[in-house]
Amino acid sequence: MERVLQRLRGEYRSETVPDPNTFQPLCTVNDGNSKVKGTPNQGSTKSQLYEICAVNHWKAPLFECCNEEGPDHHKLFTFKVIVEIRGSRKVIIECMGNPHSKKKAAAENAAEGALWFLNQAGYKLKH
Repeated sequence: MERVLQRLRGEYRSETVPDPNTFQPLCTVNDGNSKVKGTPNQGSTKSQLYEICAVNHWKAPLFECCNEEGPDHHKLFTFKVIVEIRGSRKVIIECMGNPHSKKKAAAENAAEGALWFLNQAGYKLKH
């Protein structure tokens, strides 16, 4: 097992990354579409996270607005995402994003953290 530091909301937290030899993805997705030469088009970060969960037969990621702060005319939203990895043992990852003025951007930010973690663990969408 490898230990990594993950930056969440300005704090560094130590996390254990599952050994990819222990938690093998059932399959990966090859998306060859691209709008810009050399850059694969895989949609939003949230859609990539849903896709990884689907191809590995995991539960869909759960997005939740866990904090709203500020006045009504200038609210900031913070989202977290929970992903349950099913393998030889069950692993649950929870990533909290940074506050954003739009809910969609806040959810995308939380999904980026989860994708980073999954990539470190060996779960990647093939380009």
